[in-house]
Amino acid sequence: MKKYRLPFMQLKQKKTASMEQRKNKLCITLGKNEENEAVYLDLSAAGHLLMAGVPRSGKSVCLHTIAVSLLLKNSFEDVRFVFIDPKKTEFKVYNNLPHLAMPILTEPIQILSGLKKITEVIENRRKLIGRQEVLMRLPKIVIFADEYADLITQFGFEAKDALVRILQQGSQVGIHLILSTVRITPQILFGTIKAAIPTRIAFRVAKDMDSKIILDTAGAENLKGYGDMLFKNEDSLIHLQGAYFEPVEIMNICDFIRKHFTASYLLSIEEYDKIEIEEPLNINDEIIYQVALFCIEKNYVSINRIQNRFCFRFNDAAQIIKELENRGIISRRQGTEDRRILVDEAQLKAILKL
Repeated sequence: MKKYRLPFMQLKQKKTASMEQRKNKLCITLGKNEENEAVYLDLSAAGHLLMAGVPRSGKSVCLHTIAVSLLLKNSFEDVRFVFIDPKKTEFKVYNNLPHLAMPILTEPIQILSGLKKITEVIENRRKLIGRQEVLMRLPKIVIFADEYADLITQFGFEAKDALVRILQQGSQVGIHLILSTVRITPQILFGTIKAAIPTRIAFRVAKDMDSKIILDTAGAENLKGYGDMLFKNEDSLIHLQGAYFEPVEIMNICDFIRKHFTASYLLSIEEYDKIEIEEPLNINDEIIYQVALFCIEKNYVSINRIQNRFCFRFNDAAQIIKELENRGIISRRQGTEDRRILVDEAQLKAILKL
């Protein structure tokens, strides 16, 4: 790897993992730093991992590197995977591996149902916290969520609620979440997720504001792409070049495992049908009034804030914002400027004929 210092910031280097740390079942390979030293991450200590960047910046390669790192050092009795693959192509190489906790999740309703099932597993495992010897014998579960923004966009509060519960309680019972997204907005990388995942990776982004959303500091806008990354862990920020497995290597590893073992899921696909998904919200004048009144009181318009206050799904909150705009209650978005509240409570009642 070419050695160079990024000109835009001083990077604090952290010692690489010791041999004892690398023996940890959830110690994963990330890449090499500017001193050409291998850098590892102990996922059991980190809890969860968040990565973001523009297309072809290295996110998918990093996900595969982590998955293969875990495959090479763990049996399916030790570690199970949950793959969330909205694109339906990213993780198909892992189909029918014995390490899968459930079939690869590709359809939105499957993904949401799978996340809800994981929250049930967390609740069951939390009952064993006082019995560490039993809890330690259960397999670790690592969830790979590629482009999780699609799920939040479609299911809003339901998806966010499941993700937050996994993030806040999962690592205590051996369940870890790796999130990847190309959509770098406060609505996708919202405060609760960032607070629960201090360990983050930024690949190349379009502008410094995107880097600040991911890392809380600028810098990722100057990366070169193709695995060039900034790795934030605790109080350190490290410039890395990500590791890379050839697709044929990944296929050969998976074929070898499938040849000797068959898949045995912890959750069968038929169980997805038992979980009901809420119908889209019926947006009427009363809902419009309550949301508009809330915005007037706070003097601020935000999809995220409306979601949190009223427990709406993302699509429903976005539709309400559009309705407020169409009725002249709030202004249209102008570039990066915040929307403005255009009416007071009396004018709002007149518009809605209340």
